[in-house]
Amino acid sequence: MEIGNHDLTSTAMKGFKVVVPPHPLISHWVSVLRDQATPTHSFRSAMGELGRLLAYEATRDWLPTVPREVQSPMGTAVVESVDPMEPIMIVPILRAGLALAELMTSIFPTTTTFHLGMARNETTLQPSVYLNKWNSSCSS
Repeated sequence: MEIGNHDLTSTAMKGFKVVVPPHPLISHWVSVLRDQATPTHSFRSAMGELGRLLAYEATRDWLPTVPREVQSPMGTAVVESVDPMEPIMIVPILRAGLALAELMTSIFPTTTTFHLGMARNETTLQPSVYLNKWNSSCSS
């Protein structure tokens, strides 16, 4: 399968990982989302909670930071902040990914968002891309 000029099965995608964090809260919120009896307002809330946890887990080991000085009530303090010069891209897969994308842009306000529309072929069960707003100049 290809997205833009990227074959998802090729070595070009080896830098991407799919990780299901082994955390009881993540399992809980996924169970709420999967339950067909979950009311709409609870579904939205669960999506937000899951999104925050996934953002934390997804950025744990790679989110670039820079030291900076701030004035605290106790004086000057050197703190670590997210590096605003490092690009962070969000690529939601339509439609379900839009709720998470909105949350991610509130957590990481300097992001760029690219949209992918994908559907599963019900005969082959393979995904196909019907919308691709991925900017291929941003990869690699």
